[in-house]
Amino acid sequence: MQISVLKELMKKDISFYKNILSLGLIQVTNFIIPLITFPYLVRTVGIEQYGVISYGLTIITYLSAFVEFGFMVSATRLVAIYKNDKVKLSYLFSTVTIARVLLFFVAAAALLISGLFIEKIGDHIFMYFLGLSMLLSTAIFPLWFFQGVEQMKYVTYFNIAAKIILILLLFVVVTDSQDYFYVPGIYGIANVLTGIYGNWYVLKNFNLKFTFSSLHDIFDQYKAGVNLFYTNFVVVLLNNSNVIILSIYVSDTLIGSYSFVEKIVFALWQVLAVFSQATYPILCRLSEESHEKIRKFLARTFLPFFGMIATACIGISFFAPEIVLLLSGKINADAVNVLRVMIFTPLIVCLNIPAYQTQLAYSLTKDNTKIYAVAALLNIALCALLVRQNGIIGAAISMLIVQTIVTLGLNYVTEIKFKQYSLLRN
Repeated sequence: MQISVLKELMKKDISFYKNILSLGLIQVTNFIIPLITFPYLVRTVGIEQYGVISYGLTIITYLSAFVEFGFMVSATRLVAIYKNDKVKLSYLFSTVTIARVLLFFVAAAALLISGLFIEKIGDHIFMYFLGLSMLLSTAIFPLWFFQGVEQMKYVTYFNIAAKIILILLLFVVVTDSQDYFYVPGIYGIANVLTGIYGNWYVLKNFNLKFTFSSLHDIFDQYKAGVNLFYTNFVVVLLNNSNVIILSIYVSDTLIGSYSFVEKIVFALWQVLAVFSQATYPILCRLSEESHEKIRKFLARTFLPFFGMIATACIGISFFAPEIVLLLSGKINADAVNVLRVMIFTPLIVCLNIPAYQTQLAYSLTKDNTKIYAVAALLNIALCALLVRQNGIIGAAISMLIVQTIVTLGLNYVTEIKFKQYSLLRN
């Protein structure tokens, strides 16, 4: 009897579990690839040059958030609604793609011009020039489309292909410490190639036609995503500003150690993104039906997921020295201490997923934008203070405190301010 009930529940969410599997495979590769590439990079270019690379990747991440704008939510929502209307879907695909490419050109110009005024960028301008390929890959890869049609298996294929290209290029091109500047370009070109193929695949296999959209419609897409862009940007600012702040107070070597730990933590954090990306289109659809269906769906899926994340965080904290030794080839006391603090950040963030995804499904974005903006500003001040007093572990403590505040704020909005969308009360 219990088995038949379980099978029935699985049937209800079959597309969700398929997407979870596909996204899970992506994150498995995202976790395994650094296990191969990171030790090679650290040993080849050195921890100091790795700090330079990490600073550069942080700058590019900020610009990627600009190129991404709010389309991963606004456009994905429209795809989920229009996925059975080929005409509307074709025009939407064309309009969003053009809008993202235009933002790429703006971001590229801003990055190159900033090299004239910011010494830390100007000293490594060729690295940043090659890093423009990362921005281009963000602009052209149609992840938002695959997410909206709930066909994330295709993203899995493209992601694996990109990682294979990445590994091959990395081992062939980066052979000594002077080759550090190639790294962002290698990351980018691998994804540009799969992005080009991904667009061709969408047009061919989903029977879409690419058309040149009017400026009016392109700006309509910007308007639809602007509030989400503000949210996304402050989230990126919140999650990535610590490296920039550290660059003011500590050496490139310590930045490299901190960035090393961030890679481990963000690998687990990406598992949260898997759950969020898989649930979002489903919640959008269920929001058109009834809120009770959203509550039941999250009750079935979130609690086991949270248990998995909690187990992973505790395990990584316990085995922190062994993990650092395995990935870096040596015991780094600073890295071990930072990892034991920072690894619980994904657990805190996990607790805000149901509230945040529900707000997105109902287009309640103004409050969470304010929450993330306040948190980003608080993190800048708190991180600067704690880093001056405690070094790189201060940045980890700041991240943990601020993410706790974000989680409390998002749950307050859903449970108190918008009681009709409560997930804890009938």
